Amino acid sequence: MIGPRPVALLFTILVLVMVALVVAGVALGLPRAGKSRAARSAALTAAGLIAWLAATSVAARGGFFLDFQSLPPRMLAAILPPLAAVLLFSLTRLAEPVLVGIPPAMLVYLQSFRIVVEFVLWRLVAEGVAPEIMSFHGRNFDILVGLSAPV
Repeated sequence: MIGPRPVALLFTILVLVMVALVVAGVALGLPRAGKSRAARSAALTAAGLIAWLAATSVAARGGFFLDFQSLPPRMLAAILPPLAAVLLFSLTRLAEPVLVGIPPAMLVYLQSFRIVVEFVLWRLVAEGVAPEIMSFHGRNFDILVGLSAPV
C-alpha cells in the first residue's frame, strides 16, 4: 500500500512537470516574437505559476481551504486568480502568437496528466484523506479524458 508521502511526492512531481510544460509551451509558442520576448514571457509565466502555487500551498497548509461553509467558497481563492490570468492573457496581443505556435495536438496530449491525477486521488481516497466523490469510484470520470487524449 502506498502511503500519503509517496502520493504527495507523486502529485508534487506532476505539478512541477505541468509547470515546466506550460512554461516551455509559452517559450516555444513565441518564435515570431523574438528570443528575448519569448524568454521574458516564459520567465513571467514561470514566476506567476510559482507565486500562485506557493500562495495556494501556504493557504492549504494553514487549513484555509478546509472551511466548506464559508461564503463565498474559499476554493474560489485558488481558482479565480489563474482564471483571471488566462482571461487577461487571452486579451493581449501576445496570446495569438503563443496559440498559433503551439500545435493543437499538444494541447490535447497534455490532458494525459489526468491519468496521474486520478491515480493520486484514488490513493488519497484509499488512505482516507480525500472523499470518495473525488475519485472515479465516486463517478469522477476525468480519467476518461486523460485516457482518450493520446488517441
